[in-house]
Amino acid sequence: MARLEAVRRRALAAASAFRRLRYLEIDPSARMAWAAGRELPLTAVEFDLLELPTRHAGRTVTRDGLLEAVYGPDILADCNALNVFMSRLRRKLAAAGGGYPIETVARIGYKFDLNQLYT
Repeated sequence: MARLEAVRRRALAAASAFRRLRYLEIDPSARMAWAAGRELPLTAVEFDLLELPTRHAGRTVTRDGLLEAVYGPDILADCNALNVFMSRLRRKLAAAGGGYPIETVARIGYKFDLNQLYT
């Protein structure tokens, strides 16, 4: 129980941190994101896929880690679904003028490009 409480505390602390990057702003408590000053029309899954790697910017987040964070620990989802969601997220970021800050790390997962994210 103590371990679960510690995990919950860390998750709440991380979720409450409003992050402002070069062109991207994320408010986890409101579940909203803005790119180049415009609100991004994100689905719940797209928001989760955007928010998690920004917390770990510069480090690779595994596909399994992303799937578990979005769908929970008992997920049996296909990795192709993750590819589709990431593709849509990249398109939305590019359309807002943000480029493609999400790098694919072959056979491992995804990572946010620190050079594009931070000023």
